Amino acid sequence: MFLLAAGVAAGCTSPSKSSSASSDATNGPSSTAMTESGNNSSPYPEWASAAVPDYGSGIVVQVLVNGGYYQIQTSDDAKTVFAWYKARVPGNWRLDNSDGSNDWINAVHGVQISIKENTLKQSNNVKTIVSLMTR
Repeated sequence: MFLLAAGVAAGCTSPSKSSSASSDATNGPSSTAMTESGNNSSPYPEWASAAVPDYGSGIVVQVLVNGGYYQIQTSDDAKTVFAWYKARVPGNWRLDNSDGSNDWINAVHGVQISIKENTLKQSNNVKTIVSLMTR
């Protein structure tokens, strides 16, 4: 699924700017991030907002890949993103490196959260990828 979202993001040539999110990841981020052109962002889905707040710092792309899979790509490093989510999302976070990458994973209220460092480093300054999936 990451490849599908990466393909969608590949057309993005300029970093996005959140419509109202502060660059400080400790503040409550906006529910929708918009790009300069307005076409590399999808509204934060209701099923996700019921489980976890929307991360709104350093947004490069936010995309609804399909009805049950939403991806956030940010220029913030993975440690910063993980700390932000860990402070706001209860549950048992676990480190999964079964595929050779270090993914922090948690499931809460029917939504699986995966936070992964972007090891491809080839598109639009994306350092971290957050995937939200319905379970």
